[in-house]
Amino acid sequence: MSRGLPVLGEACQARRVLKPEYLATLIEFRQELYDSLGLRQDSLFELVDAVLTTSQRSTLVRLSLTAAFRRLWSSTCDALADGSIDVTALRSLFVGTLADSAVVDGRALWVIDGTNWPRPAARASADRTWEYRPLPGWPQNGVVPAWAYQWLVAVPDVAGSWVLPLDVQRRGATANTATQVALQQIAAVREAQGAGAPRPVCHPGQRV
Repeated sequence: MSRGLPVLGEACQARRVLKPEYLATLIEFRQELYDSLGLRQDSLFELVDAVLTTSQRSTLVRLSLTAAFRRLWSSTCDALADGSIDVTALRSLFVGTLADSAVVDGRALWVIDGTNWPRPAARASADRTWEYRPLPGWPQNGVVPAWAYQWLVAVPDVAGSWVLPLDVQRRGATANTATQVALQQIAAVREAQGAGAPRPVCHPGQRV
């Protein structure tokens, strides 16, 4: 497969470590992921590779300099500004390849959680809401203008810290209540699972 992260010389040992059936599954997954991207398809695909292969959070400029991103640095911004994705196809792809989750009474454990991104300087953004952000010291008067997000995730291990994102939505000033948004998210993912999938156990997380 010519797309994605190149294998250069002897530096990458993935082909020796992975079993043939696992490698075939990975290639198929990446092809379906690529096919679910619309405008700026190649730039978006390589940007995904760049994000997944960096050791820490990075800026778009630095991501454009990684080995996985083989285009001009400006293509990272173009991918996010002009790119498009097929949300329904991607949701079906991710749900169809979802790893086994922690179970409660034989049902997968999903968690609804909220987080926010402080944007005090983004005065032109109509989606900002007043959100709580804990600050060090006392008093903790941490209410700031921010973008609020609501996540639906699967929990692969109740004792671990990793989660598998299933859906995310930004909650603006005119959005429904957190409960209504959660029901919409669960319904969308359940539809992608198909009628035969067991119902999950949903638990509200702690807003961070």
